[in-house]
Amino acid sequence: MRPIAQAFGQAVHLGSLVELVPRAVREYGLEKLGEGDAILTNDPYSGGVHLNDVTLISPVYVQGECFGYVANLAHHVDVGGGAPASIGAFREVFQEGIIVPPIKLVRGGEVVEDLFALVMAQIRSKYETAGDFRAQMAANVTGVRRLQDLLARWGIEAVRTCQDELLAYTERRVRQELARLPRGEFSAEGFVDNDGFTDRPVRLAAKVVIAERGVSFDLNGSDPQRPAPVNSTYAMTYSACAYVLKCLIDPDVPVNHGFYRLVKLRAPAGTVVHARPPAPVVGGWETQTRLTDVMFKALAPALPRRVPAGTKAMMCQWGLAAPTPGPAHGQNTENAPVEEIELNYPVRIVRYELVEESEGAGRQRGGLGLRR
Repeated sequence: MRPIAQAFGQAVHLGSLVELVPRAVREYGLEKLGEGDAILTNDPYSGGVHLNDVTLISPVYVQGECFGYVANLAHHVDVGGGAPASIGAFREVFQEGIIVPPIKLVRGGEVVEDLFALVMAQIRSKYETAGDFRAQMAANVTGVRRLQDLLARWGIEAVRTCQDELLAYTERRVRQELARLPRGEFSAEGFVDNDGFTDRPVRLAAKVVIAERGVSFDLNGSDPQRPAPVNSTYAMTYSACAYVLKCLIDPDVPVNHGFYRLVKLRAPAGTVVHARPPAPVVGGWETQTRLTDVMFKALAPALPRRVPAGTKAMMCQWGLAAPTPGPAHGQNTENAPVEEIELNYPVRIVRYELVEESEGAGRQRGGLGLRR
């Protein structure tokens, strides 16, 4: 199964679906799927991320055969567990929220109401979360319809040929970019300050190898996993590696199987960069973000003009970005939608716009400010 296309506006999830989709379909069973069905899962140990990140997968049928899949991943504000928003300091993943293995949430275009009710019974923010689930369903319905329309217009063979050409083009572009990078092995280490329960720092070690065959990331030497909210799943760690490579090459290069097959990861199982159950994983994104800095640190001496500057500090949530230089992380999370604000607070937004001529002075002026 090959990822053909994906959005990459949220870098933290750049590679999240690469393993999850084929594994979820394999575990559930393709033979049990049909037209209009959709699989739901958030299991971090079946190719997923943390429990709040819920994935919906829909098969696309053409002439009675499964042509492929569309999938989307969304962060839900609450999935149960021992803390509001399902984000807390726990010893086991079971305490963090409801774990949903691959299940059929939609059958023949209709929601399986008893399963949906069972999931929703575990969740505090029922109204908001139910709406988010239905938004995911609507997104997949749209994706399935558009792919079927494409196949109806051009035919199966033509679409497959275009897919093959797109993947070959992407791999060729990535290899061209890699040819401009220095060959060699580049190593560094860094630390997460503590694990949430103790003051012991969490060691992260990374060796990045740039070669003709691609870029490999070896994280041997990172600390063993801990019974604390600091562990990253394999999917989280793979996304960090894919993000690092994406930062080193032309930003216009597409993201698909042609890109991913040049990203190789060695993350020893049972470590904070490849946790095994029942380790908690809700805070794995912090380790993932810190790991990104460590890999950039390794590459900085050889690629000083391509590697972003290291982050000095980290903020968990930003309400509205001020006109400051762009940090290495945080994009796509500052902008709370108007609809969300009006849904949750007794206010109405009457103006939301870019402020003209609000950039900084100089050659590289930066972006416009926002007025709301």
